[in-house]
Amino acid sequence: METLEKIPYVISVYFPVLFFLLAGLGLAWWLWYKHASRLNQVLSQNERLNKELSGLLRATPSAGSKGKSQGAAKSTTASDKVKAPSKEASKPQGNKTEKAKAPVKAEAAASEKKSDAVAKDNKWSKANSASAYKPSEKALESYKGEDIKVDDDLGVLFNSRPKEVDDLKKVNGVGKVLEGKLQEIGIYRFRQIANWDKSLMAEFSNRLAFPGRVERDEWKKQAIALHKEKYGESL
Repeated sequence: METLEKIPYVISVYFPVLFFLLAGLGLAWWLWYKHASRLNQVLSQNERLNKELSGLLRATPSAGSKGKSQGAAKSTTASDKVKAPSKEASKPQGNKTEKAKAPVKAEAAASEKKSDAVAKDNKWSKANSASAYKPSEKALESYKGEDIKVDDDLGVLFNSRPKEVDDLKKVNGVGKVLEGKLQEIGIYRFRQIANWDKSLMAEFSNRLAFPGRVERDEWKKQAIALHKEKYGESL
């Protein structure tokens, strides 16, 4: 009787434990089977990839050797091509340098011709100015006893400051600065300006950096009038 009474107790206690134990074993087996199948798939894929990779590695060296041989062949041909033009290019350099020297020689010859022409023009202009300006004997007598010289381009000039000096600023167009420049050249009196001819007026206009001013302001005419006003003498 006691054993019979214990059966429900045993069933109620041990049956759930057995059930959960069997269920756990079944779940473990299912999980193992699932992961084992996936692991087999992964292993098979890995083996397949390894085979493909080994095949590629076997194929690539031959292609690389071919590429290296082709590259070497190309480099040799390129080097030959580079060497060939260098030999050819070294030959015409002499012609190029000679051609480059030709314009330089032509320019030098042209510059020499120009310089010769300018020198001839200067000689011609000096000869003409020297022959064009000839002070009269009367004009030279007025400077008797004074330190003067006759310049071919500038006329009668004082070598040093004379005792008698005219106020050149009275000439319209001559200021203090121009008076100083005229005195530096050797012009101190109205008489000198009054005796200028066209060539001397042009020369002084250029020397004083006022082209045409001497003629435009009529320095000669004013100097004649100022000389007569001061000395009572007509020139």
